[in-house]
Amino acid sequence: MAGKKKDITQYARFNIGRLISIYKRAFDEWAMAGLAERGYPQFKISYFAVLMNINENGKTNKEIAAAAKVSKQAMSRIVKELVSMKLIQVTTHPDDNRSALLKLTTKGRTMVNETKEVMLQLESHYEKAIGKKEFLNYKETTAKLTNLHWPEFYPHH
Repeated sequence: MAGKKKDITQYARFNIGRLISIYKRAFDEWAMAGLAERGYPQFKISYFAVLMNINENGKTNKEIAAAAKVSKQAMSRIVKELVSMKLIQVTTHPDDNRSALLKLTTKGRTMVNETKEVMLQLESHYEKAIGKKEFLNYKETTAKLTNLHWPEFYPHH
């Protein structure tokens, strides 16, 4: 039995679940710190799921929940918080009075642009750490792996 424990701990630092978990935590901390510096101290990582899935024409709750892979309950909570922060507005859908349309406010568009700047800084940091070619390879590989789980995922780079 002791031999198995030694093998497990010997390879623990390369365990994919552990690596993803640590990387996700580091990413979240970087993003939240960068946005706090830009005037969004109350920003939560869960907001990305909604904000990054709203286009200029707006989208419905259902469309965003499907694209973001979040439950309707989570969407409702996030939408309420984003509306109270004046980052999105909810209007009646012009083609379906039963449906709500979510759109970014001016403040929301500004925040999304700030988020892009934070992400570009992080990408630059990673490129410097591992090299441009290796970082591009990492992004392409990550997109392929994401596509295995979510075939509808189409990365744009």
